[in-house]
Amino acid sequence: MDMTDHWLPFAIVMMPFLGFLITGLFGRKAGKGFSSMVSVGAPATSFVFVATLYLRYLFTTQGEWAGFQTALGTWFSFGSGAEILDIQFLFQIDHLTLLMCMVVTGVGTLIHIYSCGYMSDVSDTRFARFMCYLNLFMGMMLILVTGGNMLLLFIGWEGVGLCSYLLIGFEYEEDWKAAAGMKAFIVNRVGDMAFILGMIMVVILEFQLNGRASLSFDVINAIGLQAQETAILTHDQMWLVGAAALCFFIGATGKSAQIPLFVWLPDAMAGPTPVSALIHAATMVTAGIYMIVRISAFFVPAVFVLNVPFTDFSYDIAVLPLVATVGALTAFLAATAAVAQTDIKKVLAYSTVSQLGYMMMGVGAGAFSAAIFHLMTHAFFKALLFLAAGAVIHALHGEQNMMRMGGLRKKLPVCFWAFMLGGLALAGFPLFSGFFSKDMILFGVYERYLASDKTQVTWLIIWLVGLSGAFLTAFYTFRMLGMTFFGKTRLTKDEEAHIHRPGVAMKFPLQVLMVFAVIGGFVGLPAVTPVIGNKGNKIGEMLSPSIQGKIESERDFQVARMKRIRAEEVIETEDEKAESWHDKWHHIHHAGEIWSMLLSVVLVLLGLSLGYMKFFKAPPVASADGLSSEFFRIAWGLDLFYTTAVGFLLVFSVWLHRIIDVGLFDKSLVEGSGRLSLWISELVTAFQTGKVTRSAVYIAVGAIAMLAAALTYAV
Repeated sequence: MDMTDHWLPFAIVMMPFLGFLITGLFGRKAGKGFSSMVSVGAPATSFVFVATLYLRYLFTTQGEWAGFQTALGTWFSFGSGAEILDIQFLFQIDHLTLLMCMVVTGVGTLIHIYSCGYMSDVSDTRFARFMCYLNLFMGMMLILVTGGNMLLLFIGWEGVGLCSYLLIGFEYEEDWKAAAGMKAFIVNRVGDMAFILGMIMVVILEFQLNGRASLSFDVINAIGLQAQETAILTHDQMWLVGAAALCFFIGATGKSAQIPLFVWLPDAMAGPTPVSALIHAATMVTAGIYMIVRISAFFVPAVFVLNVPFTDFSYDIAVLPLVATVGALTAFLAATAAVAQTDIKKVLAYSTVSQLGYMMMGVGAGAFSAAIFHLMTHAFFKALLFLAAGAVIHALHGEQNMMRMGGLRKKLPVCFWAFMLGGLALAGFPLFSGFFSKDMILFGVYERYLASDKTQVTWLIIWLVGLSGAFLTAFYTFRMLGMTFFGKTRLTKDEEAHIHRPGVAMKFPLQVLMVFAVIGGFVGLPAVTPVIGNKGNKIGEMLSPSIQGKIESERDFQVARMKRIRAEEVIETEDEKAESWHDKWHHIHHAGEIWSMLLSVVLVLLGLSLGYMKFFKAPPVASADGLSSEFFRIAWGLDLFYTTAVGFLLVFSVWLHRIIDVGLFDKSLVEGSGRLSLWISELVTAFQTGKVTRSAVYIAVGAIAMLAAALTYAV
């Protein structure tokens, strides 16, 4: 490894932190021009460094570029002898990290450029504060994706949580915006506690297996590979693997907004629109997906054993199918919520939750490269949609209600085309970026059903839920387009006269992202593509060396098929007997991929058609009409349930405080002991009168009592 490899990962991470420090220290007095130059230049320089590494990967003979690790020294070390916890400042650049860094720095830089135009109306002080927070956000996300061990990842994990709090509540003068920032911070702490428990379990596993612990990703994945051969690990060690994986997944449900911890993300729209774009597209919400893929080999064999208290009954829960199930439910629930929103940013927020659900489906099905592929394409089209929505809001002087828009197609042509192209990519329209990545995930789920020889109906149900989500996605996308840009305008004449188009700083990122929203998916062509075939899946080819969790669908198909043949559930013909297992799987695999893709396309076109007929010409109807619309608008009432539960706990806590703390401890024990002392002192004081005659009486009474007692015991 040459010196460039040694310092380059550190330089990639440190550039945004330098921008954060310089802008924070000098930006207020130096003005917006200085703040813009520094805060945009820092992530742009990181992008140049990452692009240099990517070019090196492209021009290196296939299979020879393996990435590299660089350790900047020991962070801390505990223990002595055989058992040592040794945590290194370890950074790594491999194929997965390289792709994530390209997305984070590339899309992040465009969002920084856009922010210079979007926030141009605020004071120099607020502008500098906003831009330095964006730089800090980028730096923390880069630590997360380049860190070589779980603890360094966790530093970035907590860092992006801090930055989300600072940016969502940026306009803290308004109480509801400050509350939204606190909500994001607190809800994520629930998942983070589980994440910490998972790390503790991994440390215990490392001590048991290796005698030392480093929380390195290589070691964690090695434990997962050992766990796949269950004879190597004991029952207790296998339980720890499953419990740790479950804890990591709970952490991911908070950061990547899955059921039941997704409720913070819609409220995160309180921040300025560039913040929404950065959180939803390039940072934070993708962290949970990345983390699971990074230690995918650990998740593959993870089975959590649920012991029922006071009984001998136990139930095994495989973590990956649970991940896929939660992802499917999240994708569907959020899609139904997006259909009922009237705030343009809320539609996109629930859309992000839904698309993250698809990524979790892919991870749970073992289609790890498909999940990262969708993460990448989603970054392109969701950043485009949020920035376009911000341009619309900026043009309408803060208006976000789509019920008051309409007819903006000719007045804001750049925003319209950005929405149209980004919306088609989001909907999964054929040949747009989202089409390839979404269908790769859906087929990854369907492939698991095929690999079980169509016996595991759970995977079929998850696939059908994913397809229904695809239909809803297409519908709410064209609903949003129709309500915003088509039909008659619902603005007043004065509002219509004061519409101003976005400037160069806001248009340039939109134009770049439009290109990638259209062509970004061509790096992952499906295997059934004529002529090209598997050679077209460049994204899978790139990520394959970094993803150690492999699910062998062909082998699973063979095992499931053989069991059914032996049980005489399936009767093979002579031709089928003569066919090799590889050819059998090849045929059913490709036929399934074609049918999955065709059905998805039909549902997407149906959703787009329905959205077009309902919202492109007719005036929109308020979504609050009817209980069902309200039910979907509040996302099935999960947030309301939490609010009610917390309210009940607060009332119960106040009651406990009054009964236990105030009544028992304060009034009875603390104050009661004081009152008892006073009563005893008053009683004793009553006998201390200072009169000789009364004292003589007391002495006589005492003497008589003592004599009586002596005579009693003597008898």
